[in-house]
Amino acid sequence: MEKNIYSVDGGSSFLQSVDTRYNIRGWISSINNSNLTNDSNKNNDANDLFGMEISYQQPSVAITDEVGQTYNTKQLYDGNISAIRWKTNTQDPAQTPGERIYGFDYDIFKRFKNSYYATKSSGTWTVSAGNYNEAIDRYDANGNIGGVTKLLILELFFREKITTSFFNST
Repeated sequence: MEKNIYSVDGGSSFLQSVDTRYNIRGWISSINNSNLTNDSNKNNDANDLFGMEISYQQPSVAITDEVGQTYNTKQLYDGNISAIRWKTNTQDPAQTPGERIYGFDYDIFKRFKNSYYATKSSGTWTVSAGNYNEAIDRYDANGNIGGVTKLLILELFFREKITTSFFNST
């Protein structure tokens, strides 16, 4: 399905063409593609501002952080999302937009557990790896989230771990 939006010249050309694709189960699998290229399959033009791909059972992707720890996404057939890749085109010639990824991990009850962040460079997911990782610390007996830990890394010398608790467990 395609929809053209954001015309600046009365409809002759558009800033964004939204090409939405779904898998056989009806789950959304992509909006354009995460490389913002014309691949004649997921995306039919190369000048989009945004593209995103949602992975469910696609092959594993390795995300390696700055200390060498690697998280490999898993093929999931239960409807949970394995990873989300996206790219935003700033249209600033001084900036080269990078493709980004969040890989997701779940506990044995299929509840969200961890997310792993990175930016792609030269075919690997190693740049800024771990900068925006998040983890669910615990769930209560009803399945409510009890606490979230966010890792925020800015620059090369600043690293902060932020923990938020939603209830006190006894």
